Amino acid sequence: MKRSQKLFLTAGLVLALFAGGTAYYYLAGHSTADMIKNPIKTSATGNKILPVATGKIADANITPDTGGTEWVKVKSTGHVDEKVANLSTSDLVIYRIHSPKVLKTATSVSSPGLSMDTVIERYPKALIMNASGFDLQTYETFGLQINRGTLFSNWGEKYGAGLHAFVINKDGSTKLYGSETSADTIIKNGAEMSFSYGSIVIKDGQILDNDGSLNWKYHSLIGTDKNNNIYTIITLHMITYADVLAQLASLNLTNLIVMDGGGSSQLAYNGQTIWPSEDSRLVPDYIVMK
Repeated sequence: MKRSQKLFLTAGLVLALFAGGTAYYYLAGHSTADMIKNPIKTSATGNKILPVATGKIADANITPDTGGTEWVKVKSTGHVDEKVANLSTSDLVIYRIHSPKVLKTATSVSSPGLSMDTVIERYPKALIMNASGFDLQTYETFGLQINRGTLFSNWGEKYGAGLHAFVINKDGSTKLYGSETSADTIIKNGAEMSFSYGSIVIKDGQILDNDGSLNWKYHSLIGTDKNNNIYTIITLHMITYADVLAQLASLNLTNLIVMDGGGSSQLAYNGQTIWPSEDSRLVPDYIVMK
């Protein structure tokens, strides 16, 4: 589901999306941003979906531009045979990276869109994937945006209060947050950078039921396991929620969050494009790891 495309369904059309036996119906005239925020459920299955935050987003000190980017060292534990491992399946591009240095490309809400070729040229030996959602016309990123420990965009109400974020802390740990936690609290907890977009799929080892947002052709996701290895994942075609989880089961992920998708989904490693954007899309926010 692509917030930045601002798609509207044809009048009178009702689209039913099925995931794990649960149907989700979206009414004509609802934007895709609304669909992600407020899917209309037609059956109850004992869902454990993270609640959408309600009420006013807490005010926070925002710096228009964080003034550049810096690498943050993620601390992974345990032993791996390869620092970067290709664990892809026929349906998913999956790369795992152990103890990477991580860079976030967006430094302000006005960060320019960048082609993958440009990012590869800057960081030719890195693992690179698109991350935060954004507006296709303005390139303004969605949700909680932190770089260098400084907030440049609050959760905000412009694109809905139900956003979530993948946060990398100064001490090398990682954490998932929802907009029910204030930006000031997240920064006080040590946040150094964040990537924000869609639903949380797994949190603290608990699999959450599909809320209807992981249902289009391509999605990018970021995950971690118990050893704090980072996983970059792209779904290659329409695949059910249950099938995604089944193919990730052996990785024993403890956290997994949906990033931007559609034409934004793209991944490169070691100077080579592994999965190109379907429309050569420029993206303002990439996660870069080496």
